[in-house]
Amino acid sequence: TLSRPETLEFMRSGGRSSSHLDIEQKFFSSICYQIWKLGLGPRIMTQYRRLAFFGLDEPYTRVTFDRSLRCYPETDYRIFPNVQAYANYDSTDIYNTPQSSIVLELKCELKLPHWMRELVRRFELKHSTFSKFDSSYTFMSDKLTSLGL
Repeated sequence: TLSRPETLEFMRSGGRSSSHLDIEQKFFSSICYQIWKLGLGPRIMTQYRRLAFFGLDEPYTRVTFDRSLRCYPETDYRIFPNVQAYANYDSTDIYNTPQSSIVLELKCELKLPHWMRELVRRFELKHSTFSKFDSSYTFMSDKLTSLGL
């Protein structure tokens, strides 16, 4: 998490005024190099509410429910989002299904645990793909185009 104003200024301009904790993290310089090399920058702010459950016995298993998806076009690095600019995009039209506007994710590291298989079977879950970020970008495509993004 980037939390200091001087880090955001560094991300915008590459200018480093002083040493601080964000810039000193191992991953930070390689990320910045890729951002500047590829000419990347903020385009869209996406936010959602997540309820997450983790497996007790497996090294990495997770069930998440994401809801209240919202987004807005963003061209600057910010610590706090512009809450008034958000537009909701969690309608059933976006999900292409009349049943729900919640994204359910089942994640595991290697082998699907028995209890997850049972969830899939019991609730007749079907595998599908859904990207919250791609969906927000598509939802905002007209506004992004008008901004030249």
